[in-house]
Formats: sequence, C-alpha cells, structure tokens
Amino acid sequence: LIIRDLGSLNGTYVNQARVDEFALHHGDELQVGKFRMVLFSKADILS
Repeated sequence: LIIRDLGSLNGTYVNQARVDEFALHHGDELQVGKFRMVLFSKADILS
C-alpha cells in the first residue's frame, strides 16, 4: 500500500516523519491531520 500526499497544508506523516510518498508496511503509524491510524496486514498477523 502506497500513500501519497497531494500538497496538503498539514502534511502526511508516517512513523512521525513527514512524507510525500511512502510504501506502508505492517505496524506503520500514519497521521493525516488530527487522525492517527496504524496499519495491520492480515497476512503478517496470520504468519
């Protein structure tokens, strides 16, 4: 899964680092504006 910031004013952050584009992996923390999310991959959970 790839996330891309399209010029937002607040920026897009992955693991507390501002990114323009980033390939997300299991456990990465994504912050967009006031919202924080953690990516969980079903394949990684089952292995």
